[in-house]
Parts: sequence; C-alpha cells; structure tokens
Amino acid sequence: MKVKAIGVATHKTDAAKNWQRGMRHTGITSELVGLGQPYSFDMKIKLALEAMKADLDTDIFITSDVYDVLINKSVVKNIKKTGSVKDHILNTFYSFEKPIVVGAEIPCFSHNCYEFSFTDLSNLVEKEYKYCNSGLIIGYRDHMIELYENLKDCKDDQMDLGELMNKYPENFALDTESKLFYNVYVYPNKERLKKALFVHFPGMKYIVSSAVGYNDFQTQGYQPLNLPKIAIWSVIGFLIVVGLIIFLLYNFYWGLNPDTRAKINYPIVEY
Repeated sequence: MKVKAIGVATHKTDAAKNWQRGMRHTGITSELVGLGQPYSFDMKIKLALEAMKADLDTDIFITSDVYDVLINKSVVKNIKKTGSVKDHILNTFYSFEKPIVVGAEIPCFSHNCYEFSFTDLSNLVEKEYKYCNSGLIIGYRDHMIELYENLKDCKDDQMDLGELMNKYPENFALDTESKLFYNVYVYPNKERLKKALFVHFPGMKYIVSSAVGYNDFQTQGYQPLNLPKIAIWSVIGFLIVVGLIIFLLYNFYWGLNPDTRAKINYPIVEY
C-alpha cells in the first residue's frame, strides 16, 4: 500500500521545513502544496483535494496541518527498533477498522463543539479527547476524496467534519487514545507522547501554550522557529526606542536656544 502525506503551506518557513524533515523520517512520501499562493480560508481543503485527485497511485492519504505539526522522533526511533514506520502507520490505521481516522482533541470551542449522537466511537462520551480536529486525518483515497468534496465549500471545516462523522459513523473513527495523532491541549501529556507519531499544536498564533509546547518539542532535532526574526525585531525595537528618546530630548531640550535652556536649568538656591 502506498501512503502519502499532504500538507498545505503558502510559504516554506522554518515550521514547513520541520514538517518536511519529520516526514522524511517516516518513510512515506510527502507533498507540500500551495507554496507561493495567496492565503485563503478554503485553500487547505481545495488544494489537498486537488492533490489527492491528481495522484492516482496512492492508496492512503494523510492530510496534515503544516506549521504546527511535528513528527515524534522518539517514537520513530522506538518503532525502527522492531520494524518500519510506514508499517506502523498502516497497522495502526487498520486497527481502527474504518476507512477514515480523524485526530481528536479535548477543548470544545464554538468551531468544533459538535455533540456526537452516535455511539460507535469507542464509548465517546467517556473519553477525554472526544472532539474532532481536522489538522490530522488519514484515510483511503476514495473516501478521503469524497470527504474533501463535501468539505470544499464549508464555512467551518471542523464543524462540518463533525456533522459528517455524526451522519456517517460507519466511515469514521476518532483517535481518542492518540494512537497515531495527538492534538496537544495546554501542555503535552507524556503518556500520549510515548505512542503518538504525529503531534499537533493547534492555535500556535493565538495560544501561548501551543507555541511554547511546539518550541519545547522541537528540541528533538528540529529547527527552532523564527530565532533570526526575533533577534532582528529585538534590534529594531531597541533602535526605535533609542531614536524616540533622542527625538524627544532634542525637541524639548537640546533643540532649544541657550536662553530657554538656561531658564529650564533653574539655579540651585541656598538657604
């Protein structure tokens, strides 16, 4: 069986390079689509759909977020002691006995707070991770294409994904135990990191804990994010502050004529 991971990215940032580096350790093919294109909300779905349709040779696709997903290299190392990472991915996927497996997460925000009414998802109500996250999905080609056809015009991909899972439970499994996909919430769970191969830090642009978690996790051997940019902006910020101080001093003191400055420098009166 041929497996391919597809990610959508507009720019090849350090995070995108980390994604590619990690995927190389899995032994499966990966493809970045969307490079150089202007960002739009629906590009994640539509470009992944186009890539899957164009690839007639791949049997199983993994669709993955790029900028906030890393491959768990410690898990890769352990898997390689006894077998191949590709076989591990396939065997884990097969164990769900469903054509599509979706990553699960804890939080119930407005965009994905869908109350599942079906019971065929490993006693979902009792699970801590029971909400779908569209950042990591694996499935057979035909089923994935059908799924993405249904999502391509959606307003909220996770809400619509939840509705489809609710309507067609026979086609979906939710990775509630992070056997393959782990969506980190607030801080990484060590037990889940022992088995999850794909680690997702949702909301890095808005949630500090996700950004901190990603940068801590990248010490496995990935490129730290944006360190050159941070240094550059720190220098620029320092120069702006110094320039502002000089500007204010000149306008309110140094730039004044000597008589005015003398009036400001009141003489010390001795009593």
